[in-house]
Amino acid sequence: MNDDAIDLEHVNKVRSGDLASFQPLITKYKDILFTYTSTILTDTQLAEETVQDAFVNAFKYLKTFQGKSSFKTWLIKITINEANKKRKQIKQHIILKDKFNENCISNEESQEVSNDVEIIKYALKLIDRDKSLALRLFYLDEYSINEIAKLTSWSIPKTKTTLHRAKKEIIKIVKEIQSKNRSNGSKR
Repeated sequence: MNDDAIDLEHVNKVRSGDLASFQPLITKYKDILFTYTSTILTDTQLAEETVQDAFVNAFKYLKTFQGKSSFKTWLIKITINEANKKRKQIKQHIILKDKFNENCISNEESQEVSNDVEIIKYALKLIDRDKSLALRLFYLDEYSINEIAKLTSWSIPKTKTTLHRAKKEIIKIVKEIQSKNRSNGSKR
């Protein structure tokens, strides 16, 4: 039985009154939903709260799930919508960074960012939230352009443009960080 079928089995049990069957879905998806909310909302506590709200909404509106997409996709859509709503309501908790500033990484921070995975994670925090979200959805979760457009409520052209710009920006940032790390390493 594949993941979608297992999810659908839990959904059907919840719809039939077995409320405890929602718990495995929470356990399965809480981490990935947190990744998306923390991409949109840079405040960790707010991101955790948003994930909880997304699960509450998913549970509340489970009867509207029609199975046109996977449960996971439906849940991510709810989560992204919830995070965007929170972002609009509480703007003072959001830090948006549009451009990489060469001076934003001190030598001390540069030494902490030691391997490629950490560099990429760090770089994802530096770029605009939409770009970071597009990269995560496309490369980490392997959603198609059309699926990303549906999840984010963006047009197909906006999705393509955002992804293209995000790739260019993240490559530039990663190269700059790696270059800075190499030059700091040779000074020792």
